[in-house]
Amino acid sequence: WEQICARVSAALPRFLSNPAAIPASHLVGNPERYTRNLLYADPAKRYVVLALVWEAGQQTPIHDHECW
Repeated sequence: WEQICARVSAALPRFLSNPAAIPASHLVGNPERYTRNLLYADPAKRYVVLALVWEAGQQTPIHDHECW
């Protein structure tokens, strides 16, 4: 897990600093609720990367997913 975390952490700044890295279709919200869009699923099923989109004024209560 330490190697996976290190590799994902190292890749995120490059990914997040590039606005074109996330397809526009994955950034579209829903007026009724937030949306979750799968960006990547590890073939070994160890982790996924999601784009979560909230429209202006939307919110979710504080909660814990117990994940890293």
